[in-house]
Amino acid sequence: MEVYVFSLIISILAVVLVIVLAGAALYYGGDAYNEGVIKGQVAQYKNEAAQIAGALVAYRVDQTGFTDHPDDGDGSFDWNDLVVGEYLSTLPSSAEGGNPSSVRWGVKDNLIILPGVSDEVCVASNRLDGFPTDEAGVLAMQGSTAAHQIGDEYVPECTDSLDPAIPCCYDANPST
Repeated sequence: MEVYVFSLIISILAVVLVIVLAGAALYYGGDAYNEGVIKGQVAQYKNEAAQIAGALVAYRVDQTGFTDHPDDGDGSFDWNDLVVGEYLSTLPSSAEGGNPSSVRWGVKDNLIILPGVSDEVCVASNRLDGFPTDEAGVLAMQGSTAAHQIGDEYVPECTDSLDPAIPCCYDANPST
């Protein structure tokens, strides 16, 4: 009888230990998982922006030569033109539900932009490209006039004079 009680106690301790270890793994591993997801989103957006930039250059050359806007001359450019013209095989994943009219990518001063990127992805993008994310560092960036706080870190506010190499900035006037 004593052997069974001892085995029962050992089994209960083992189950409790497994539960504690699983909880600790979820608690401490959650940050690593979240960081991995954010880095994956940064890579996805940068890859899509590079694909769009290449497709727009080819489209511009074929349609109107080198111009400032991806327009075919009559003001009727649609993102789907890049797929129809075989400049892209599919629209970027930022097209919600695969609907061409919901593509949120934009072009401003020859930069490919995606409005609505999460704050965490914006900060991670700047950090991964070697740009500072502390307030003093952001304010020291070429063309930076203000720093937008995101948690404990910062990104520059978007201005016309901001260094175009900076991958992500905060648009204080998103409607423009």
